[in-house]
Amino acid sequence: MTNENLKLLESILQEGHQALKPLYQEIKPAFLKYMQRYTPDPDIRLDAFHEAMLAFYEYCLAGKYNPDRSAPKTMVFMMGRAYLINRLKLEQRNLYQETETIDSYIKYRVTQQYHSSLSESEILVRDAILKLGDKCRLLLQLFFYRNYSIEAIMENMKYKNENVVSSHKSRCIKQLKEILQAKS
Repeated sequence: MTNENLKLLESILQEGHQALKPLYQEIKPAFLKYMQRYTPDPDIRLDAFHEAMLAFYEYCLAGKYNPDRSAPKTMVFMMGRAYLINRLKLEQRNLYQETETIDSYIKYRVTQQYHSSLSESEILVRDAILKLGDKCRLLLQLFFYRNYSIEAIMENMKYKNENVVSSHKSRCIKQLKEILQAKS
């Protein structure tokens, strides 16, 4: 394996990026399949693969790649995984911030514009929702108003697993019911 890795490194240094074509074709399907565990979006997985191949190429040109320490496939997978995780974290952070902005906008619109057109029961529910904590309000909003799946909420709100999301959702609904019962 080390001789093949050394030959690849020498080819990259002599021929340039064209030497990566066999490696590209060999590992692309496996990479895209493996990265499905992180995201179902094929475009994001393909971007991660291309970024990883480019990073590996630059790594070789900089003289940092040691063929005795790891295989090219391992390096590409590690680099692609790191890129993919960083990108997904950034997107989740942006989604969370966007959700907070939307949540504050909804609060404003409900209290200002629609206050007079709401029925008495709708006002009670709105006030009860506003009394919930931020996490509960966001979780219920994502689940009931935006139809997010439990898995999507887990990723968005950074919960450990789906069971934690389900139990937190149940506690939030229970808390909402208690607030509504106290008002009745």
